[in-house]
Amino acid sequence: MLSKDKGYPPAQGAPPPAEPLAAFRVEGAPAEALILAARYLPVHYAAEFYPAGLERPGRLMDMVASGEYGALAARDEVDRLGGLLVYNLAGGRTASLYGPYLFNQPPGSDMAAQLVEAALGSLGKSEALGVVCLAPPPELPAAYFEPLGYFYAGDPTGERRRQPCYYRQLNEDLGAAVWAHPALVDFLRGFYRGLALARQINHTHPEGQRRPAHSVLATELNRATASAVLRPMWDGQDALQNLAQHVKLLSSEGVANLLCEIDLGLAWQAELGGDLLAAGFGPRLVLPHGGRGDLLILQHGAQ
Repeated sequence: MLSKDKGYPPAQGAPPPAEPLAAFRVEGAPAEALILAARYLPVHYAAEFYPAGLERPGRLMDMVASGEYGALAARDEVDRLGGLLVYNLAGGRTASLYGPYLFNQPPGSDMAAQLVEAALGSLGKSEALGVVCLAPPPELPAAYFEPLGYFYAGDPTGERRRQPCYYRQLNEDLGAAVWAHPALVDFLRGFYRGLALARQINHTHPEGQRRPAHSVLATELNRATASAVLRPMWDGQDALQNLAQHVKLLSSEGVANLLCEIDLGLAWQAELGGDLLAAGFGPRLVLPHGGRGDLLILQHGAQ
């Protein structure tokens, strides 16, 4: 199956210059603020700092209208826009934060902090146990979060840099049981120890059960950032070969940042950790409660 997002037209015309705001209020973003924010995003930020589609006004408005996303805007008394923050409420027990994005605001402004505080206050009333920020812009007030780890962000030229990721606990985490390939147990123990998360780690082993001949991987592509995310959909005896073929194909397509997510709440996915290591992937970080269990994210070429 091939799934393609609904097409939305790009923003029309250049937006008026964003102006520094001497005073502002943080509120739920109305449609007018979303339209202007989508127009400002590609002017003020590289594509790596926001999810694909956020720069298209119609899509951003539909995302918020769906109820799966929330958006906060910082505006002044005449409704000039200074900043935006978007958060995803549909990620199960872990929410995602995008932003805060500031548009031509003066150094020393506390707009970013106020946007984050408002978002955390809203998410704290939800069922989410935590919130992650995987592509934070430079303005993110890191003091509100715990370091989660980092990815290597690169481009087709081979240039690479560390992209930090952050996590904030919102409600009490009572612990969980996860599964792990033996080669990844030490990484997971160290990760959970660093975040003080209680986890029972069960080792996976081949148990002689019948496995289908062919595996299935889902691929999510983002051409603007030369990145892709693989997700196992079906186990199979050819998992390692399938991974290698995906790596070869995606590399030939110019994908410089290749990730794979496996759900540690599913023993068969956790067992694929051995094949991922053999295919050149290395563990980067864990998203607590990101799926049925915790999500382990590995990156190709980052061992």
